[in-house]
Amino acid sequence: MSQALHPRLSSERRERGGVGRGQIPEGPPGQLGKTCPAFSAAEKWAQACQARFRIATESDIRGTFLENAKRLLPLRALPLDIKTAMIARTHAHGLKQPTFGTLLDLLPDRNLALATLWRLIARGELRTDLSVPITFHSILYPR
Repeated sequence: MSQALHPRLSSERRERGGVGRGQIPEGPPGQLGKTCPAFSAAEKWAQACQARFRIATESDIRGTFLENAKRLLPLRALPLDIKTAMIARTHAHGLKQPTFGTLLDLLPDRNLALATLWRLIARGELRTDLSVPITFHSILYPR
């Protein structure tokens, strides 16, 4: 996958003598709009929403974060056992530092517990640091 945000934008920039395909324009914040009007609009929107605009390229997310995303994204749409999910969330709120392993041990059916914990993480109901591999020692913060 190219680092360009959109193939059409890349080819238009190259034809106008701007930045070529696969290259992201560089410059201080607030200056990207001079290179591409879409960046200007995105920066204005981010400022209005008190957010920060930045370009994330494939190389920025390659590694553990990307591997976690690949693992978790398909799980978001899968059905969730409501009873097990409620027990997991209750334990996560009740513990000071609930880890994946601790919550797994506290849930009744191990296979169902594994599926439920992964799906809760995928849905953002249990949060963890996705920049490192998810292990039994990963702390799962309730939403």
